[in-house]
Amino acid sequence: MNREQKKLETRSRLIEAALHLFAEQGFEATTVAQITERAGVAKGTFFNYFDNKEDVLCEQTQDWAHEEILKVIGKPGPLIPRLRGLLQLIAQRIYFTKPISKALIQGWLGTGKAARIFEEGNREMLSAIAAVMREGQERGDISAKLPPELLAELALQTFYGVLLLWASSDEPDETLAERLSVSFDFFFQGLSPETKG
Repeated sequence: MNREQKKLETRSRLIEAALHLFAEQGFEATTVAQITERAGVAKGTFFNYFDNKEDVLCEQTQDWAHEEILKVIGKPGPLIPRLRGLLQLIAQRIYFTKPISKALIQGWLGTGKAARIFEEGNREMLSAIAAVMREGQERGDISAKLPPELLAELALQTFYGVLLLWASSDEPDETLAERLSVSFDFFFQGLSPETKG
């Protein structure tokens, strides 16, 4: 294993250890020492990858999602199926279990760095989704009844609403992606332009 692969593996172990601890005992109660002990690395190693535990939490937010959403713009073909597929991919890519989701929500709703990064990420996501909605309206793929900024806000509300309700439900076998699929089916049906005739 080369040096870069070893660094990636160590970073992944730290993230996995942190997320499991956040899920087991909550975000606030988890310490950097516990994370490094669980990951099997020295405490100082943690700071080669992260400034604090909030940074680990932020790894699981919208770091890459807004850039992926912007890639949908300008591509030929129907917009709604591509946007819907991308949102499903985001849900599948992010490592969410119910306990981890609860810990993430706890961190996002706090007052620290994780909450500030979450707010900034939401602004970027809203901007990216609004740009896609605007293009969809200009192309006639998406209803123009509502402004694109409001449609973006509704899309994000759908995602976080589903995440919150899924994380607090007792359904053991239902995945986040499955729950999102149903909700976004209805959401995207509402975006379709009315048929003329």
